[in-house]
Amino acid sequence: GNFQYIRMELCEHGDIENFIKRHPDKMLPAADCRNLLFQIAFALHVAAERFGMKHYDVKLLNVLLQTAKDPTIPEDVHPHVVLRYGFGAHVFRLRMHHSNAYLAKLGDFGSSVLRSDYDGHGISLGQFTTLENTPPDYLILGNSATQGHGHGSFALGLAMLHLFTGHGPYEEVLQDLRCPDNFKGKLRRIWKQPSHDVLHSVIQDMDANGNEVEDV
Repeated sequence: GNFQYIRMELCEHGDIENFIKRHPDKMLPAADCRNLLFQIAFALHVAAERFGMKHYDVKLLNVLLQTAKDPTIPEDVHPHVVLRYGFGAHVFRLRMHHSNAYLAKLGDFGSSVLRSDYDGHGISLGQFTTLENTPPDYLILGNSATQGHGHGSFALGLAMLHLFTGHGPYEEVLQDLRCPDNFKGKLRRIWKQPSHDVLHSVIQDMDANGNEVEDV
């Protein structure tokens, strides 16, 4: 046929970012945050260990939630839910009350890379996805910055901040910030250099007359 479909199980609670927004006070209990963060980190670890995968777009919007409780057990007699994770010789147990028992499932692999032979190579346009998640070394080192798992570690840290505070560390909290004109001018001069041409390709755009416009 002319179409390709992906069939997968329903994650009835949607993504974590919007799940937090629907929660009272737009915050989750610390114990729930801890359990969800562990699951996200473990998913990234297994993907890297088994497949050499780099996700390149880790954020709460790309993590889906599914209930972990057994729907066949009545609420009043449902036991706590325990998830077990093996890591070498260690076993981690996440114990959750059935009313707050969730499975976190990492999704949106459109920008991910499976091949490990790209590790250590220079960055390309493919590593610039959610721009607010861009690691600082990409902005500072330009083409000298390298591909690898560091991008996911940095993005996981931002996701942790978002998870525990309820505040997205992206444009929502940065919209009132303004880069000083003199500093912006220096950045533009640096980012126009051949040493930063990948980054320059990311931030440039065209106006209605076809003139280059920089989104800085």
